[in-house]
Amino acid sequence: MKDDAELRAALQQMVPGTHVVTIVPLGAGARSRTHRADVITGGRARSWVIKCFPELSTHARQEFDSYLRLRGVVGVAPGLIAVDSQRHMLVVEYLGHSVDLFVALRRSADPLAVVRALGRLMARLIVATHPSSHSADAVATNEAAALAAAWPSVETWTRGIGVRGCDAVSHNIDALRHRYSHPTRASLTQGDPAPSNIVFTPDGEPRLVDFEYGAQRQVLTDLVQWWIRCPLPEPWFEAMVDEVRSALLAARVYDDAEAFDDDLAAMTSYAALYMFTWLPIERAKTDDPPWVGAWRVRQALLSSSARGMRAARSSAELTPLADWLGELNSALQRLWPDSGDGAPDWIAIVGKGG
Repeated sequence: MKDDAELRAALQQMVPGTHVVTIVPLGAGARSRTHRADVITGGRARSWVIKCFPELSTHARQEFDSYLRLRGVVGVAPGLIAVDSQRHMLVVEYLGHSVDLFVALRRSADPLAVVRALGRLMARLIVATHPSSHSADAVATNEAAALAAAWPSVETWTRGIGVRGCDAVSHNIDALRHRYSHPTRASLTQGDPAPSNIVFTPDGEPRLVDFEYGAQRQVLTDLVQWWIRCPLPEPWFEAMVDEVRSALLAARVYDDAEAFDDDLAAMTSYAALYMFTWLPIERAKTDDPPWVGAWRVRQALLSSSARGMRAARSSAELTPLADWLGELNSALQRLWPDSGDGAPDWIAIVGKGG
């Protein structure tokens, strides 16, 4: 879409009978542009978000497919209005006066209530899209393959700081990769859990707002990232886990808590390993660039190794990996003693205690 006139014409064709009152740009990035459209349709005034992709990229397809799967599902994402793959456009309801997770935590007198609500949201997504067949998208298979391709470089890097693996560790890593790419329980996952991708409506209800990385993956894939990639304080994460575990047991996605906890340990360990293929580990030897906001690369490596170690320790089968991650974390602490435990200072970020 080149201008407002084209957007207006496209909306009127996608949703016949729509009168477009105003179109306001909300943001532009490398992969997409978003606008808010105030319209009158069916005799009522409404506001929609229009997301336009320059081309029908993989990320555009994943977003389109995710919203189509969620059509009719209440309480997970903004309601779908229309999709046009030829124009590379997605139209969803506009969640007016919503705030992201950071702001919701900052405003709340009870951060645990906020993360519990987020846990219930993730559980709703899983329950609504968990299939009877056991399957995963090619996306998940490709992600596991990417970890395998990058891992030799990680091993070289860790040997350089005195931490050597062994056959048992390699066996654990291979098993985790297989478990991730061939899950026995799969559902639609957002794929990019981050504070900016979670919004809370004025009545305090959370919604997922970005599915450019949406795909069919192991059901706990999003949950574990709140311990690894966006590491919440432990009490907050445990409150979130309790909500997800309770909901998935009630919905019979898991038969018992033991099976849930086993998957939780495996997927958390996998997520920690993936961080070492994703972060610029070579650069960390001589520099400590920012990673996300004030969270720096060395802190992310320390946090991932420590939290991955703790996850792996909760599974007897992953003892070799737990020991290796423990050795790695100790080595990193010696190298970078000023980085602490690596976890982001959420108390300073949102001004709340645990």
